[in-house]
Amino acid sequence: MISMEKYLNTKNLGLFTINGKEYLGEMELGNIESRLVIHLNDFHSSSSDIQYATYIQGKLLSDSKIVTFVDAALIDISDSHNLVANGNYERMQKITFDLRFIIFGNDFISDSEKCFNSIEFFIPDASTLFMYDSFDMIFSMKKENVKDILKENNKRTQSLFGISKDIADYRLGDNPTVYIDTGADILHCFDIETGVIKIKNNTSSNISPNKGFKVFNNISCIFESNEDMNFFEVLKSSHPIVNLFEIILGKRQFLCEYKISIKNDAEEPKEYQVYQVKENSNNKNFIMHPICRLVHIEDEPAESESLLNNWILRQKEWKFARSEFFEVFTRKYYSSDLLIKVANLFDIIPDSAYEKSEKISDELLQAKEKCKDIFKDLPSSSDKDSILGALGRIGKKNLRGKIRDRYSIIENSGLATLDEIDIVIANAVNCRNFFVHGSPGKFDYMENFNQIPFFINTLSFIYGASELIELGWSFKNWEPDELNFHPFSSYLINYSSNLDELKDVLSLAKERKEESKLG
Repeated sequence: MISMEKYLNTKNLGLFTINGKEYLGEMELGNIESRLVIHLNDFHSSSSDIQYATYIQGKLLSDSKIVTFVDAALIDISDSHNLVANGNYERMQKITFDLRFIIFGNDFISDSEKCFNSIEFFIPDASTLFMYDSFDMIFSMKKENVKDILKENNKRTQSLFGISKDIADYRLGDNPTVYIDTGADILHCFDIETGVIKIKNNTSSNISPNKGFKVFNNISCIFESNEDMNFFEVLKSSHPIVNLFEIILGKRQFLCEYKISIKNDAEEPKEYQVYQVKENSNNKNFIMHPICRLVHIEDEPAESESLLNNWILRQKEWKFARSEFFEVFTRKYYSSDLLIKVANLFDIIPDSAYEKSEKISDELLQAKEKCKDIFKDLPSSSDKDSILGALGRIGKKNLRGKIRDRYSIIENSGLATLDEIDIVIANAVNCRNFFVHGSPGKFDYMENFNQIPFFINTLSFIYGASELIELGWSFKNWEPDELNFHPFSSYLINYSSNLDELKDVLSLAKERKEESKLG
């Protein structure tokens, strides 16, 4: 990938084409925001042509690099008057766009063009997620062995490049250490139904023998799809993969940088590097230990491949529930809004994920139909709609039952058995209902706000763990303990003490209620 350093926080002049017209402007890429500023001196004829651009194409004057801005948003228009001569003024206009996606390549692209079939991306914690042995040290190497290696290397470099070095120029001690880059490029390749996922080494090094060699490596993930996609579709194809990596790591991830490609058998692949403003992640400086991972991908390739395949295959049906889950899962704060979000996702999960409800009796079914007939004839009102909605849910699982169903997957798998979990689920739903409907609470939720994180963590654990188990997670190399900082581990380790605290709060609330009745 090309280096972005020279473009960052500098004004890069270029010619930019907007709706068929070319303008002089400057691009500035930043870590927090990126901007394109267009300068106009033809206010009346050009302004309206620019304001409604869908995508912008340009060529930088410094190095002739071609760029395409997709999803650029107009954020400011400002006017100025410059003195030209003899008291005459020239009216200038500056139009500023907020840039979201800046695509570098050898030619322009259209955001609607269905031609991309590969995306390669980097995430912040790839070196923790993928613990492959790509480098090693040999301490037991003899001096004679090193000489043989150097002689063989000199022969090869002489034949390939015409460069050679006398073996006498090397000063070898009695106990040399040899550092090895295994040379592995593709570390692993997962064949899944929708394409191929590859884990890849990207090594680079400096050459400074007096100070020693430095080798740098960044691990990327490549998804090669079986079908061609437009820009947003190929970008979206990375999202479920990143989400799965997030839950395995227990930490928020995002695309640090990525490139998209057009690959076919007839010609060399066309590659486009995409710059996107980095996400301001509050926990990106916190480094997770590899032992915290739910899956050791390098040791469990078959399980990892199954998880990746199954996860991606049901992304379409589960995308809404997953979106809500990942909004909550790695947050470092808690609120009633997050409780509502994580509770509601159990209603968004497809019905096929739940056990079938028990058949209601004929008497109850008849009563339900009679009540519906009575209320249908009443004038429209919110109360009428509410009652009809409640009648329609008779015979279907309520929220509490759905959460309990998902927990049973965890319990039956042997991952965890949580004592008196029904108390926690019931109170989590009651708390959610209080903030949604104003239903009576079992205790003062603001006075005992520390119970809300317990409810949120409970629902997050039940959702996340149950789905992973359904998709093939065996948890054979993972167990919770005090040194494991994965959210699942922290939840399970602290469950008993949090349950005791909840029961104390409920007991105290009950006592106060009884005292108030007597008083």
